[in-house]
Amino acid sequence: MSVGSNKVNVTYGTYTFPSIGTPYVTRTQEVVYYGNKWCQLTRINLRGDLLGTYNEITAARNALIAGFSSDFQDLKIIEDGQTIASFPKCVVQSIDADSFNYARQSYTVSLDCYEEDTFKSTYGILDPVDTYDYSEGEDGFVTIARTVSARAIRTGNPAALAQALSYVDARTGFNSVTIAPKFIGGVNASNAILTDVSRNIDRVNSSYSVNETYQVQTGDVYGVAAVPNYLTSIDANFTSGFDRDYASVNITYSIQGDKHVSPATLRAQIPSTGTLYTIANTTYGSVGLSQRPRNYSVDDNAFTNKSISLKCDFTDNSFDDTDDAYFDFTSSISKDNITDATTVTINGNFQAIGPIREKYKTVSGYYYDNILAKKDGATGYLYDLAKQVYDGCGGAFTLNRLPESLSTSDDVIEGTVTLQGRFTDEDRLNSNSASAVQFNNANYNVSVTPSINTYASRPSCNKNGLYGVYNLNSATREIVTTNGSFGPTGSNYDTEVSDFIDSLRTNFVSSDEIKVTDETLAEVPDPYFTVEFNYGYNSQGQGGPLV
Repeated sequence: MSVGSNKVNVTYGTYTFPSIGTPYVTRTQEVVYYGNKWCQLTRINLRGDLLGTYNEITAARNALIAGFSSDFQDLKIIEDGQTIASFPKCVVQSIDADSFNYARQSYTVSLDCYEEDTFKSTYGILDPVDTYDYSEGEDGFVTIARTVSARAIRTGNPAALAQALSYVDARTGFNSVTIAPKFIGGVNASNAILTDVSRNIDRVNSSYSVNETYQVQTGDVYGVAAVPNYLTSIDANFTSGFDRDYASVNITYSIQGDKHVSPATLRAQIPSTGTLYTIANTTYGSVGLSQRPRNYSVDDNAFTNKSISLKCDFTDNSFDDTDDAYFDFTSSISKDNITDATTVTINGNFQAIGPIREKYKTVSGYYYDNILAKKDGATGYLYDLAKQVYDGCGGAFTLNRLPESLSTSDDVIEGTVTLQGRFTDEDRLNSNSASAVQFNNANYNVSVTPSINTYASRPSCNKNGLYGVYNLNSATREIVTTNGSFGPTGSNYDTEVSDFIDSLRTNFVSSDEIKVTDETLAEVPDPYFTVEFNYGYNSQGQGGPLV
């Protein structure tokens, strides 16, 4: 150190050490490895003394701290006006001074410097990470987890973070298999699709990382070749058994596109039903399936998660003996041993074969044009099925044509029409007659207050407290009330109801001097159409002697 006229000066940015002393400069160099040699770190220590009075040392120390208060300045060593060493973009690690500050105070300044000419790759990039993680799933897909990250230091323009962003983004993607897995074959970059990507920016440390997830299909599935730049998964389910009318193969074909694929491009990859038939026939074996799919549906998520799923059912029934739509139903039969009444229930759906968007049009047309257009409509259609079940189970009586219940509902989404009916062989009014009017239900009630002789008591004229009971040779009138209700199926029920009311009067009311005291006949529309009646009669009874 030269005191007085310094031959050597040390500067840091705009700060120059005072003439009272030039610090000793030492440096150590460390090689930074990221796999191989990446760069070299130079650690610089400046050691010196501040001389003078207390106030002079305090002022010099404050100037020293202010001079090294910012990073990324150039440290230069100048001798006789010539720069003999330069360390650009230094980072201040520490400034230390001892506690003794009278006459002399020692100080140490520590700096780090990454020299540009020592960098193997991009100047200013530190902690680079570029990894591939391969894993193979049971579905045959290979998942590739790609991680690229880096931290940058300030080197000028662009800023450190911008430099990290540029470095990492230039290395993302999976355009070629840079590092092939040892025990997983068939990994081809052309078949890789990007399924997920996440980015993390740390502005404080000027670091940036990108995590990408790719998936690769390594081979054919069910004899169907892999589609380049797409994932295809196939699920085949075979069902058969003694309780089924035919065997069925259910195929679910899913195609997954890249995260950035357009919906139109993805939809163009949807296979034909012929491809699905090939898959189904391969699964089913040597017995041929009908090429006409029983069901076909598409679950389109091309806008959201870039996937499309197709579901198609094939059976070994060609349905050549059916119309465009058919009734798929179940039947049940039960018997009440107390009333000896048997009930048959038919529950099913009208279905069609083909795409769902066409099913409802086909099914509704068949139901409304072919079933309801017939004379007996849905009731007659279900009755014919119920009667076959009833007779086949050895029904001993006659099954009523009128159902106990009948319901129908349309499902536009699934393309079906549901029909359900319940029939019984219990006795009903006109249930099996040739009459045009029949009744779902009929009940009546008869209440009779009979005629009785009248008597009167009279006091004796000869003896006090003695009474006599005398027959007045007259009787009270007989009162009869009839009421009931009917559930007719048609509108021309007047004659049947009127005849039934008259038969009640004939059978339960005496024919002498009949007077009608009440007469009510009403139609009740809700909840089911019924006809209700109430009649009151007053007639001459036959009195008799007191017994």
